[in-house]
Amino acid sequence: MPRLEHDLQGPSDHVLICTDLDVGPELPGSGRQTIKPGSEAEKSFILDILWDLAAIPVAALATKEGIEALADAIVTAFLDTWLAHLTESKPTKRSKSWWMDECLETFRVYQLGHSLADYNKFRKACKDAKHDFFDEHIAEIATSRKRPWDLMEWVKQCKLPPCEAICNGDQPCHDMDDLWDVLHGTYNSASGQEYL
Repeated sequence: MPRLEHDLQGPSDHVLICTDLDVGPELPGSGRQTIKPGSEAEKSFILDILWDLAAIPVAALATKEGIEALADAIVTAFLDTWLAHLTESKPTKRSKSWWMDECLETFRVYQLGHSLADYNKFRKACKDAKHDFFDEHIAEIATSRKRPWDLMEWVKQCKLPPCEAICNGDQPCHDMDDLWDVLHGTYNSASGQEYL
């Protein structure tokens, strides 16, 4: 909770605002809890959710307490199933979307032995993972949007430069007659006046 430290006030009229932060060995929220799409964990998560939702008794929905009990049961079912199937990952600037569990396993085997054969298995696992990931990504774009060029940076929608409508007072000028009147009035505002 922020607090004012009047004892630390210097010669100015400013007072320090201080707060205490509990920084443990690991930053809060440093990991990301996910269930990988298309994985066995996702399939079992969906099956468990369906099983848990089917097991919830739907009775006494005419009362407020019955509806709240049903809502709490649904929340508990989702929360318990989520916590049972999630995996925590810690994304970094070097994290790759194509990285799979097989890549991790072969990398750990290589770290233990440092043999050329293990390194080649690791590289092959990474190459296969990249190949599968990008083939799936390209197929998804080609089938859902029918626009494979969306993968290219140079064909994506460009950000338009900021622009502002020409206004006459508070009214924007949208047709040519209004624009002509405003521009004519602006550049000929001194017409009919005497020169000094």
